[in-house]
Amino acid sequence: MNNTLKDLGKTVLVFALASAFAYILKSVGQAIDIIVVVYMLTVLIVSRITNGYFWGVIASLLGVLSTNFIFTAPYFKFNFILSGYPITFAVMLATSIITSMLTSSYKKQKEAAEEMALELQHSYEEQRLIERKAEQEKMKNNLLRAISHDLRTPLTSIKGASAAIIEGGDMLSDETKLKLLNDISNESQWLIRMVENLLSVTHISEDNMKVSKTPEVAEEIIANAVSHFGSTGFHKSFRLKSRKKS
Repeated sequence: MNNTLKDLGKTVLVFALASAFAYILKSVGQAIDIIVVVYMLTVLIVSRITNGYFWGVIASLLGVLSTNFIFTAPYFKFNFILSGYPITFAVMLATSIITSMLTSSYKKQKEAAEEMALELQHSYEEQRLIERKAEQEKMKNNLLRAISHDLRTPLTSIKGASAAIIEGGDMLSDETKLKLLNDISNESQWLIRMVENLLSVTHISEDNMKVSKTPEVAEEIIANAVSHFGSTGFHKSFRLKSRKKS
């Protein structure tokens, strides 16, 4: 109901303005052909700003009647027996109605195209969301596999050191026991940090997660890694290559 009233108001307003403009053109001596063009333009505007082609057809009928009533002698009277009236005004009405219907059809096609474009945009966003979640899941799984693999080293060291203390008993010197206990403590600290990292990984799938990156000195990281794995009896030679900046 509200849309109908709005369309009615738009039609009345546009038609009133067009009639006033046409009357001004008549006052300055313009031909009836110019006034017909004004009303055809009115039909086009009404069809463009209203829903459907009903109001465009109404504007077409009003334009034909107004041309006969206001701008054709005898003025302000209907005269349907003028010479050539049936053909002239039938062509005007048909042209106006066709213009209205074509404009309404164009609007519907445009709205359908916009709706399709919106659906495609939503589909694209959903696909991107699925891909992003899949990428997050893949990254989380890769990190979990890497961390799970790295957990074996400290656990093996802790198990070996504790077994040596239990099985050695009094045969081990205090210095040896202290070294083994230090190894257990260091490996426990390493293990705790790994578990903390593992817990952090579980939050990767959360949308509000933000990764905070800070620069670190590469030499310190390498030295800590070498020191840690060296204490566990793990020996592996490797070589680092620096990447040249282009």
